[in-house]
Amino acid sequence: MVTSSDPSTSAAVVSRTLEDVLKAFDDYSIPFRNITMESYKFNNIVQTEGRPFIEFETQLRKQVQLCDYKCDCGRTYEERMLLDRFIIGIQDKRLQLKLLESYKFNNIVQTEGRPFIEFETQLRKQVQLCDYKCDCGRTYEERMLLDRFIIGIQDKRLQLKLLESKNKKLEEIITECKAFEAAAKNNEFLRNPHYESPLTQLSVAAIIAEQFSTRIIFPSAVQRK
Repeated sequence: MVTSSDPSTSAAVVSRTLEDVLKAFDDYSIPFRNITMESYKFNNIVQTEGRPFIEFETQLRKQVQLCDYKCDCGRTYEERMLLDRFIIGIQDKRLQLKLLESYKFNNIVQTEGRPFIEFETQLRKQVQLCDYKCDCGRTYEERMLLDRFIIGIQDKRLQLKLLESKNKKLEEIITECKAFEAAAKNNEFLRNPHYESPLTQLSVAAIIAEQFSTRIIFPSAVQRK
C-alpha cells in the first residue's frame, strides 16, 4: 500500500495498489504504443540454434504483453497466441512436427450427423502421429484417446453420461458411444418410421457413389448383368 506524509493527499490516492498504478500507466502509454510494430516483433520471435527454450519463452511472454491481444469482450487471447508462436518458432523441427500433430489431434471433434466410427477412425489415425510415449518407453495413446472421445463427442447428453463414468477403460467408452448412437437411431425410427437420419443419408450417398463409379469403370460388366 502506498503511504504519504502529505495530509492533503486523498484517501483514494493513498490506498492505490501497485496493480492500480500499473493499470494507470498502461492506460496512459498504450495509446502511444505502436501495436502493429509490437505484434510484428512478436510474430518474428524464433528460437535460434543453441538458445535455451526458457529464454525463448521469456522473450515471447514479455513481448505478447505489448501486443494488446484482447477480444472486444475484454478477455485476452494471449495464451492462444503464445501456443501458436511456440509451435511455429521452436528450433527443433522434429519437436515442431510432433507439436503440430498433437495440435491437430486435440482439435478433432465429432460434427453433427457424423457417424461415431468415422470420428473414432480419424482419432486413431491421428494419435499415431503424436508420439505420445513416456520416458520409460510405454505409450499413453489410450488415455489420450479416451479424453478426446469424451471432449469431442457431439451429443451432450452422452458426454454428460460419460463424464459421470468412473475409471472406465477405453473400449468400454467406445462400446457405450456406439450403443448410444444405435439406440438414438432406433428411437427416432420408432417415432417416425419414414425418418432418414443423417447417418443413413451418408451411407446411401456412399453406396450410390460406389455404384456410379463401378458403372464408369466397368461399363461392359454392368451391361452383361
